[in-house]
Amino acid sequence: MKTLNRIYEYPNVVSPSLAYKQKGGYKDFVMVNYDRLYGDVLKDTPELESFIKEVMRIVPLQPKEFDFLMEQSKNGNKYATERIFLCCLKRVIYISWNEHRKGSSELEDIIQIGSMGLYKAIKKYDFSRSLRFNSYVSLWIFKYINVHESFVRLPIHLPSRFRNLVNQALRYIDIHPYYSLPFEDNYDLVKEVAAKLDIGYEKTLLVLRYCNPPIHFEDIQENLKAVSEDEAYREVYRQLEVEELKKIFKKMFEDVLNRRESKVIRLRFGFDMDKGMTLQDVGDILGVTKERIRQIEKKAIKKLRKAAKKFKLELYE
Repeated sequence: MKTLNRIYEYPNVVSPSLAYKQKGGYKDFVMVNYDRLYGDVLKDTPELESFIKEVMRIVPLQPKEFDFLMEQSKNGNKYATERIFLCCLKRVIYISWNEHRKGSSELEDIIQIGSMGLYKAIKKYDFSRSLRFNSYVSLWIFKYINVHESFVRLPIHLPSRFRNLVNQALRYIDIHPYYSLPFEDNYDLVKEVAAKLDIGYEKTLLVLRYCNPPIHFEDIQENLKAVSEDEAYREVYRQLEVEELKKIFKKMFEDVLNRRESKVIRLRFGFDMDKGMTLQDVGDILGVTKERIRQIEKKAIKKLRKAAKKFKLELYE
C-alpha cells in the first residue's frame, strides 16, 4: 500500500503460526471481530488486499509487552515504536472503516490520515495519566481524520435536487478566492453562488451549510497544537459518551417515532451533522411549513420524554 509505506516502512513481521511454534503460543485479547471487519473492507476496497494481509500477519501485543515497549519507545527505541505502531494498525482500520461507511472519502486515504494520528498518539502518550492507551489512540485517530477531511457528508435523506445544488456549490466555491471565510459573513460569495445556482439568497445559505471549506494537510499540525493534553483527555470521554447516547437514541427513534418524526428530530438536533437546523430549514427540506415542523417536533419530543423514563434517561429542556 503506497500511501502507508510513505508513512512507515513495514518490517519483516513474524507470522502468527510461526510465533506460536517459536514462543509457545500467543493470545489476542481484542473484542472486535477483525476477520469480519477485514472481509467487509476487502469487499468494499479490494485493492487493499496486500495491506490487509500484512496487518493480519502482525503478532498482537502480549501481556506486559506494551508497558515495556512504551517505556523503550519513550527512550528513543525505534523498534519499540514501530512494534506498537504496527500492532495498533488494526485499530486505525476499524475507525477508518466506520468513518468511510458514513459516506466519507476513499478508505485508503482515511487509513493514511488515521495512521498519522496513531503515530502522534504513540509519541505523545503519557504513562502518568489514567486514560487507557486504546482510548487515547482513538482520540488522535479521530482527530486527524476529522481535521483533515475536506469532503462533505450529505445525509441520504436529502432530495436529489438539493444534493445536486450542494455539489454545484462545492465546485464553485472550491475555486473562489474567498471560500475559506464563513459563508454567513461573506455576502458577496453567497450572492455569487445564488446567481450561479439560480436560487434565492436564503436557500443558497441553506445549501452552503452543507459545504465545508477544504482543510489542507499542512494545516493539520497547527490545528492539533491548539488542543491541550487536558482537553484531549476530556474529548475522549465526551466522544465515548456521545457515541453511547447516539446508540440509545437510535434505538428509541426506531421503537418510538415514525419515519417523519425521526427525520425531523435528527435534522433539528443535528444527529446526522455538526449542528441542528432551524424550523424553516427543515421545512424547506421536507417541503412543509415551519409551523408543521414545530408540531411534528413537539409531538416527537413528547413521545421521547415518555420513552426516556423506560431507558432511565433525563431529557432537558
